[in-house]
Amino acid sequence: MTCLAIDLIVSLVGCAPSQGRDPAAGAEEPPPDEPTLGLISMLRVSGSRSRYHDRLMISPTGELATNGPIFGHQRRQLPDEAISQLIQAFEGFAHLDRAYPPPPDARGDVQYQIRYSGHEVRASAANPGLPPQLQQIIQLLEQLAGG
Repeated sequence: MTCLAIDLIVSLVGCAPSQGRDPAAGAEEPPPDEPTLGLISMLRVSGSRSRYHDRLMISPTGELATNGPIFGHQRRQLPDEAISQLIQAFEGFAHLDRAYPPPPDARGDVQYQIRYSGHEVRASAANPGLPPQLQQIIQLLEQLAGG
């Protein structure tokens, strides 16, 4: 009985479709240990009285979309080099604290809300304790957005 169940599972797994990929397309699957890009979103809020909201989204395939007064409205595919930079920059992102608030005396602060693969970080540019990794991520995302 156990052997029959194992044979059935093995045959089903062996016949399972390859996760939405068209086998006729000839696309090779990346090696399982090769890092891939997760969904990235960033909200940038700036200004003291007039709050400006800019949004950036980057899909796992590297398609960038922005909107807002500073980033503008754009949609484009990122080059492979930029995707590699993002993968490297976001490595270990889940270990960052969830909040880096502004100091009490901050005026005209720029605030960020960044999400990557289920982890969200809220940060103030005026916070003197921003980790270097988070500073690098913010700089890279703003550079890619053109802001």
